[in-house]
Amino acid sequence: MFCFSAIALGQQPSGVWKEYVYNSDGFAVTVPSAPTRHPDRQIPSTTNYDVSFEEGPFRIAVVDQNRACGATLSELKASLLSGKQPGLDMSSVKEITVADHSAMEFRHRVANETRYERYVCGNGGFYFFYAKWPINQSMPASVNRILSSFRLLPSTK
Repeated sequence: MFCFSAIALGQQPSGVWKEYVYNSDGFAVTVPSAPTRHPDRQIPSTTNYDVSFEEGPFRIAVVDQNRACGATLSELKASLLSGKQPGLDMSSVKEITVADHSAMEFRHRVANETRYERYVCGNGGFYFFYAKWPINQSMPASVNRILSSFRLLPSTK
């Protein structure tokens, strides 16, 4: 299954929110500062887009692997519900749809923070979203705003 390392990003002041379009990776998103694009060092065929803002880091990872989406999400769900992931909030494991595409999201607690993950199928690959914030706080409004703004572009593959 996917294993993503935590990211440590510096904080920047909130800027003017703007939509950024990434035709080569098939998505657009509205964020407060231009994402930093870089290849993932641990996962082949994956490009990360990191956004830093006052409330914490946010990452969109584009996993360009041709996988059976439904089967992969089912495997992920089974792995999560097996009870082997420390700190997983079992009630947060949800199958959802994002722009008519299959997706799954969940939260887990690690040390003093809550980590949020979402996986979305689309354009022949996966889009992975990652955010974290202090454990005693609710999900930052900026995270919801970014998630709501995400849209898939017509597939060019």
